[in-house]
This record gives sequence, C-alpha cells and structure tokens, in this order.
Amino acid sequence: VAMEKERQMAEMSQQQALPSVTRQLPDSALQYQMDAQAIQAFGDLAPATKGTPQKIVVENDKFIVNLSTQGGVIQSIELKDYKTYDSLPLMLADAVRSMQDFSFSYPGIGTIAFTDLVFESNKTALKLSGEDRAELVLTARGAQPGQELIMRYNLQGNSYELNLKVESKGFNGFDNFNTQPLALMWSVDGPKTEKY
Repeated sequence: VAMEKERQMAEMSQQQALPSVTRQLPDSALQYQMDAQAIQAFGDLAPATKGTPQKIVVENDKFIVNLSTQGGVIQSIELKDYKTYDSLPLMLADAVRSMQDFSFSYPGIGTIAFTDLVFESNKTALKLSGEDRAELVLTARGAQPGQELIMRYNLQGNSYELNLKVESKGFNGFDNFNTQPLALMWSVDGPKTEKY
C-alpha cells in the first residue's frame, strides 16, 4: 500500500511539473470549443466553414476559368484565342496576382466573407462549345434546413460572358440580400502582355 501511494504521488508531481500546454483537451471537447467559436463568428453559416476546397475548371470556346469552392471565387482566367507577345497563354487573372471575395454584414454576427466558406458544387468541371449553355451552382448550407447561400454561374459555349447571380434563402436578416448589400472586392495586378 505504501509503495502504491508513493507511485501515485510521483505521478501527480510529474503531471504538475509538465507545462499546461501539454495537457490537452480531449478531441470531443476541442471539437466542441472549435464549433462554439465558429458559431460565434459565423452564426448559422458555421457548418459552411468546414470542408475541403476543390478546384473547378470551367471551359468554353473562348476561355478557361478556374474557380475554387473556397468562397466560390474565380482564381484564374485564360483567354484561349490570345497569347502574350512571347507566345504564352494570356491570363487576365491568376491566383498569384488577383484576389476576389464577396462579403456581407450578418445581423448580430458581423461581416462574413465568402472565402471563409466552403461551397458544395453541382459539377466538378464544365466544358461547353458552340451554342451549348450550362449552369454551375455552388451552395453553402446553413445550420437550419433550407438555409443556403447560392452562387449561380451561367455561360454559353461561344461567349466571353460568365454571368453570376448570388442568392440567399432561409436566413433572417439577409434573404436575397434585400436588406444587407453584398460587397464584391476584386483586385487584379494585370500581367505584362505586350513587349515595351
């Protein structure tokens, strides 16, 4: 019995000597803490902050656009019928020299940036030509049934147009952004395309 008490005392003193950083929360408690922080920061959009971003390639006769499900934003745009002066692909935007994001004010929460959200996509790639038309739909789902942020990209096979419509459903305070405006931030440091 005395030896057992000495062993317990030695274990207790060892644990007390360890820095508090090494005493970690169990995985379930840590997950709960992270979920609580996400709910505080994103409200009903907290579930949309989880997930693995995917790249989606949208191609038609005129361009190749790379989008990310992280924010549903355009990462690069290549014009297929044009080249730079040194015969390289003409990139109007790329992930290094451009940044795109949408944001809005979520009542009671604060500003929400789309790039903090991971959207689900109805397609992993899209390729069109001629008169073909298609729609790429990206959806960020909220915590409650029917809560969705939806980005609809529409295009045609032989056009330079890539149309975007953003909708919201089921959220109090910003359904279809009638009361809360949606802001677009897009900066592009255009690449050199001509010889000087």
